[in-house]
Amino acid sequence: MSLEAQAVVWALEIPHSHKFVALALADHAHRDGSEARPSQSLLAKKTSMSNRHVRRLIHDLLEWGVIKIQRPAGQHRATTYQIVMNLSDRTPVSTLKKSRPDIPASRPDICDIQTGHPCPTNRKEPLYEPLVDMEEIKRRNRQILRGLN
Repeated sequence: MSLEAQAVVWALEIPHSHKFVALALADHAHRDGSEARPSQSLLAKKTSMSNRHVRRLIHDLLEWGVIKIQRPAGQHRATTYQIVMNLSDRTPVSTLKKSRPDIPASRPDICDIQTGHPCPTNRKEPLYEPLVDMEEIKRRNRQILRGLN
């Protein structure tokens, strides 16, 4: 367990689930942040997350430069990660936020830009129908009935 690596992770401004996985990695690292090699299933068990979610979070941490691969996985051997202790080696997380380019921001019917869900509408639109002239309908029906005789 490396308190130095954990202190670096605690200081990061990243989402809480990413920080939790990074802390679990730092728990297995040496003082310099190297040689963290827990399996993804162990990280999932420690963080109470699914294996797939841990893989996604590790991918984001790698992309952001919070961790890097020190040695790739081999046969019967987990990937060895290193916590990046130098802040200048990291990409700012705020520049990596993913937006949804397939949803234009100018659409007024889309409330949630991230997911593209429409605005909830709980009100009913008034039903506009032309006013019905009952006398005209009666006159047409009489003409039709006369034509059938």
